[in-house]
Amino acid sequence: GSTATANEKQFIIHLQDIETKNSAPFANRTYHIQSGNNSFDVPSDGNGDILLDISPKEHPRPNTVIGDTETTITEAEVPDGYQVIPSSTKIYISVWFEGNDYYLKSIEDDRHNNPFAIDMDKRQLTIMRFPVAKLNLRVTDPDRNPLSGATFAIMDGSKTVAQLTSGSNGECSI
Repeated sequence: GSTATANEKQFIIHLQDIETKNSAPFANRTYHIQSGNNSFDVPSDGNGDILLDISPKEHPRPNTVIGDTETTITEAEVPDGYQVIPSSTKIYISVWFEGNDYYLKSIEDDRHNNPFAIDMDKRQLTIMRFPVAKLNLRVTDPDRNPLSGATFAIMDGSKTVAQLTSGSNGECSI
């Protein structure tokens, strides 16, 4: 679970495996934040938490997530066994601003059906991460002997995504 604590001018992005809830693969890594014209790298802590400062759109500060501005997160290096954070992942925060004061008003769903969990009491957005899927194919003759050189096409509609050829053991994978 999360141990980072956010004040009213901060929020937390927590990263965890969608099924196991494990955060270890996302801990102590570098992530890149793009929020309006702000572009900066941030570390995750030992629990996969990234503590981020915010600023209002009316007075954006460097190295902050700007309120009411599309924000994205990418990884310097994708953890082994996990898919990249989808490019469709957008982070939206709303910042209340009056005079010289501001605070985090809300964290919103990204509208792209990416699996998020939002906990406003903790000021935390949890991004659920998916393991890499692996497809193993094996081709045999009617006597169950492996066949080498069999070709498989992985299709997305009419577009070929990958073409595989079985090895001497009759197997291939992607």
